[in-house]
Amino acid sequence: MGATILEGNWKYYQGFGLIPDALFNLKEDPMEKMNVLKKDPELAKRLDDKLTHWLQANSAKMPLKTK
Repeated sequence: MGATILEGNWKYYQGFGLIPDALFNLKEDPMEKMNVLKKDPELAKRLDDKLTHWLQANSAKMPLKTK
């Protein structure tokens, strides 16, 4: 279980500590084989914040993050 946000060529997956978070460049890696989260932590953080804000604003029922 998790949540995803798309922005341009980027896909960020928030796994809530149950599954590892991931960041993919869909233009360069459409099969999502290379998680580049550690290569661009600032982008991952920005997308994580944006997704978290959206989930809260829409009262989404998601598990609490375990990390």
